[in-house]
Amino acid sequence: MTLNEAKRYSILVHAEIWNLLGEITTLPGARFQLVPAYLTMALEHQKAIVVLVDLDLRGSAFALLRLQIEAAFRGLWIGKIATEQQLEDFATKGVDLFGKLKFKDMTKQIDDAYQAKGGLQSIIDKFWTPLNGFTHTGYEQLVRRFNSIGTIVPDYADDLTESLLLCSSETSYITAGFILAIMGFFEQSKALRIWHTNNKLNTKLDFEELVEVKPA
Repeated sequence: MTLNEAKRYSILVHAEIWNLLGEITTLPGARFQLVPAYLTMALEHQKAIVVLVDLDLRGSAFALLRLQIEAAFRGLWIGKIATEQQLEDFATKGVDLFGKLKFKDMTKQIDDAYQAKGGLQSIIDKFWTPLNGFTHTGYEQLVRRFNSIGTIVPDYADDLTESLLLCSSETSYITAGFILAIMGFFEQSKALRIWHTNNKLNTKLDFEELVEVKPA
């Protein structure tokens, strides 16, 4: 996989999901209004990551991945876990839907509800801390603001950026598939799965590479 291939793939995934969303109309009720709203926010972050990489603003691109995952997972949580009372309180009183719920605990609930067999939970258990570091200008970002000889210049390797783009693309794909299904749009969910099978890149999604700490 090259950087250009990873960018092109992300653009294609984003376009296919939007094509499928264009075939549906949102259903009545707070749950079915909020779920696609979170999905489209995640999609916007995905597209912004590609744009920032194109502009060679890679630090900012990395900062967005955690926000994309957060938007996606919150949409999934609302889709199957939020109670009607929680949704009513949010719609009428603006009460925080998530309260003191920790993101790792929320992810465990999502993993169980969607029968992800630990796949979603393992990502957050292992990588939430470094993803936060990229978002909040932690160590993971700061060590990449210099090159190997100490010159002050952003130093985000192409292979690392390829992993960022792939993780972003697959986050959107997985989330969209689940959300289309829970909203009852099974044909669109199936169409997305078939499209992905026929178009996915022949490479392994590797979060380990994405969050590998660069030596100081």
